[in-house]
Amino acid sequence: MKSISFFGILLFLCACGGIDEQPVNEEITEDIPPRKNRDICQFDLSDVEGDFDLFGKWEFVAFQEIESKKLDQLTCMARWAEFALAGEDYENIYKITLDILEPYVDTEDKSMFDFNIRTFSFEYSGQIELSDETLLFLIDTAATKYSPSSASTTLPAHEFEAKFLKNLEAARVYHLESNKLYFYGSGKERMTFVSLED
Repeated sequence: MKSISFFGILLFLCACGGIDEQPVNEEITEDIPPRKNRDICQFDLSDVEGDFDLFGKWEFVAFQEIESKKLDQLTCMARWAEFALAGEDYENIYKITLDILEPYVDTEDKSMFDFNIRTFSFEYSGQIELSDETLLFLIDTAATKYSPSSASTTLPAHEFEAKFLKNLEAARVYHLESNKLYFYGSGKERMTFVSLED
């Protein structure tokens, strides 16, 4: 019985001894890099000084309503799908590009120029038939390559691809405005590109 009493007193003293100690609060700090939170669908469409012509590398911005100048949401949804599935890398945001090549040989026909386009799912190539400010994309279907990106299997990317090809084939007029290139077809939207040249 004495041992149980002794053990009870010892337990009581040990429990009371811990109350006097102040808890140690260590602040754990972790360096978290700031989030970039940049809207990947936002482009600077302000005019840039310089000489821009049709030849060179262009990035597709969006389908833009001609009257209101609003950019479409379909392109933006496809961009976000690609961005999310590719690991949200702000340093390597996927670009839809158009490269219009100057003729490398002196030919009599100054109205045909090669082009290459890279979208989320395809690589198109062919020729542009050009006269004054009218054009026609002649897409070489045999040379078209399916080259999927992360978003290729998403619904926004599928819808984008269909709309992009349809508008490209319907384009008949182009217009250069500073560092921007517009293709007009028969609809109420234009295809808007911005120059990638420095």
